[in-house]
Amino acid sequence: QFLSKISELQLKVEMLREQGSSDMRVENELLRAQLEEHKRFVSCFKQLSEGAPTAVNARHAIYKQGVETAQAQVLGLISQSQAGNWSQATVPLDAELPYQNFSVFYKFKNEFDKNKASLDGAKPPKTRERLNVRVDVLFPGIDATAVSEFFWNSFSDSGTHLRLFGVKGVEVTPLTDDMPDKDTKMLYYRERWEDRKDQDCVFLCNRKRKNLALSTLALPHSNTGKPPVGKVSAVAMALSTTQHSAAPEYDNTSRITSMFIQGAVIWNAVADCRLCVVFSFPDDVKLKGINCHEDVINREDGSLTYKFCEILRQYRRALSDRI
Repeated sequence: QFLSKISELQLKVEMLREQGSSDMRVENELLRAQLEEHKRFVSCFKQLSEGAPTAVNARHAIYKQGVETAQAQVLGLISQSQAGNWSQATVPLDAELPYQNFSVFYKFKNEFDKNKASLDGAKPPKTRERLNVRVDVLFPGIDATAVSEFFWNSFSDSGTHLRLFGVKGVEVTPLTDDMPDKDTKMLYYRERWEDRKDQDCVFLCNRKRKNLALSTLALPHSNTGKPPVGKVSAVAMALSTTQHSAAPEYDNTSRITSMFIQGAVIWNAVADCRLCVVFSFPDDVKLKGINCHEDVINREDGSLTYKFCEILRQYRRALSDRI
């Protein structure tokens, strides 16, 4: 029901943008529908089982619902970047990023933290900060299929994580072969530490080919002129943390339960490839590669950090080695 409503609202947003206008009521209704879909997904899972369901059909139903939610969240982030007053990050002059048509937009936002909710109704609810980021880049003369394959494989490659983030003790392992299709996978992520407990989480990943309106992929702050018209065939990828798995929990490991989202939309633009990456994480998710929001954005001047610039450089080098 909500997925159908989300599709209908997304279509309305696309039509409005192609006409050069917007309606915040429709935008807000779309975001509310996406939130309700996520709530329904969690409720559905709880009704099926207190733990991980054992029936194959039940598991597949949960996985499919999970990837639909993750895909909606990725496209929702792109939509929010166009309508939510995101800021454009500046690039340090000496960063020397090897990209063309490169841009980064971001937004810090506060959200209710259900894990730290106050038991006293008189006290204000606890909040946490979330950082949303959008990165757009052009790859001249490269086919989108090659870029999408690299991006998809990088999700589950421990070696790529080591190269991109320059950290050791990170393991990424496929959790199960029992997935509904070849374009869905579940990954067990674990960080090993010497001075404290390890931490882990489970990621649900999916890729889909979609026909998307070019207006929905337009850059933020680009609504001053005539919006792009037409549609494009693109590969949309989504990765998000999930609690709906049979992954074992260990006494010496802390499980990450907060919602981390990462995704990309990749498509051909004549003889070039366009890549739009989005990710979103709250301030209580502290990974070895990116430990805090300040590892990505300098709050003082809104510039990219040198640490994040190095991750971007390593990504480009790794891509060049594969293509």
